[in-house]
Amino acid sequence: MQSLLDDCAYVIFGATGNLSLSKLLPALYHLEQAGRLPEVCPIICCGRRNYSEDDWLDLVREELTNRARDQLDEDVFSKFASRIQYFMGDMNEQEMYPRLAKLVTTEEFPTNIAF
Repeated sequence: MQSLLDDCAYVIFGATGNLSLSKLLPALYHLEQAGRLPEVCPIICCGRRNYSEDDWLDLVREELTNRARDQLDEDVFSKFASRIQYFMGDMNEQEMYPRLAKLVTTEEFPTNIAF
């Protein structure tokens, strides 16, 4: 039986949308803050918009600043941000899925993945 803290990865489709920015990413940030995320826990944020990694992290920081329970903890955010990777792709385009599969099947990714 797997522990709650076994290595895992999260793939969030529609990451630039309201649900992700207002609920999912703040919830994952709060799990990071509480020490409840596994040591290896990459978070792939899939969206159609053309964001650079820095632009995406700036947007995530802004949203978390507005939605964190307490003031945004820079040390926690730094660790959380190191887990996040933005992946540009449209779920309606078939060529996105082989690119995503190639990313999540590298050695750095755990085989335990939640989509």
